[in-house]
Amino acid sequence: MKKIMLCLLLFPLFVFAKEIKYKEWSVRINTDPITDEKKVSMTSVYVSDSTSISSAFFTVGCDLVVITPFSVDNNLKGYEDGLIKVIFRADKKAPVEMEWEIKNGVLITNQKDFLNKEIQDAKKFIIRVGSKSTVDLKFPLAGYKKAYENLEKECSN
Repeated sequence: MKKIMLCLLLFPLFVFAKEIKYKEWSVRINTDPITDEKKVSMTSVYVSDSTSISSAFFTVGCDLVVITPFSVDNNLKGYEDGLIKVIFRADKKAPVEMEWEIKNGVLITNQKDFLNKEIQDAKKFIIRVGSKSTVDLKFPLAGYKKAYENLEKECSN
């Protein structure tokens, strides 16, 4: 069911969106044909070949950051909707602990600017989610900084 919902949510972005690629990141600009409302997001996908690191979508919108794990072995299934512990580390900086919202296994935070400040010049970025059982999510950062600059420009227009 979760995979079907994800496909339904992402399908319109792939069909009606303008996409600009920045190495491992894509900026999508979707304009509603009826209302002319613009929705902008940037996305990267990490597909893991390891059982210790899960595969996931990392999406940054104008106001939110959303992470959608999609591995078969997703340890987040046991968590109820609410708040969940997230620890992330960029390069060799000190790990940062936060609370994010979890809804139907999808992680959401409105701390976009803080997160960007921590990772914009990094080469490596990994997130550990959960407390009772954890999931590690690793994301590529090649192209992130330029994609974020374009996202901010499009969000302000």
